[in-house]
Amino acid sequence: MENDDNVAVIAAPVTLEQLFEAEPSVSRLLSEQLVAGPPSRKRWDAFVILLCAQNSTPDHAEAISDLVNNLRFARRLVRVGVEPTKAALSRSLRPLLPPPTATTNQLEQPLHQLERLLVRDGLDPVAVEDAIRDFELSKPAGAMIANEAAAADGEDDPLMSLDLDDEEER
Repeated sequence: MENDDNVAVIAAPVTLEQLFEAEPSVSRLLSEQLVAGPPSRKRWDAFVILLCAQNSTPDHAEAISDLVNNLRFARRLVRVGVEPTKAALSRSLRPLLPPPTATTNQLEQPLHQLERLLVRDGLDPVAVEDAIRDFELSKPAGAMIANEAAAADGEDDPLMSLDLDDEEER
C-alpha cells in the first residue's frame, strides 16, 4: 500500500502465533521495497501493519508491546481482534487513511444514520434501536437537538455535512 503520505505492507494472520512468525518477513519485505525504489521516493513514513483476527491474551501482551515499540526501519501498527468487516478494517487502518471528506448533503435523519452506522459496525441491532428510542423519548418536550434548531433557523450545521458513507467505500 502506498499513498502520498505513507508506504506500508500489510499482513493479516489469523492467530497471534502467525502474527509473530510473519512480522520479520513482512518487515524485511517493506525494507526491500524501500531500498529498491527510486531515490526520490519518500522513505520516512514506512509502516508494517499487522492485523490479527485472534484477540490478545495477557500472555501475549508483552510480545505485542515489543512489536509496537520496535521502530527499527519502520513503524509497526498492530491490531488484534480485528473482525473481517469493512468497518473493522477501516477502524484498524484509520491512522493511515485520509480523513473523510465533507459534503454539502444534509443528513435528513441523523439518528437513523447513526443507527445504521452502529449496526454496520457490529453492534446488536435491537440494542441500537432501543438506545436510539430511549434517547428520543428522553428529549424534554419542546427541546430541539442542534441540527433541528439550525434547520428551524435556516442555518446549515457544518457537523451534519460530513459524508459518513465514505468509510463504507474504503
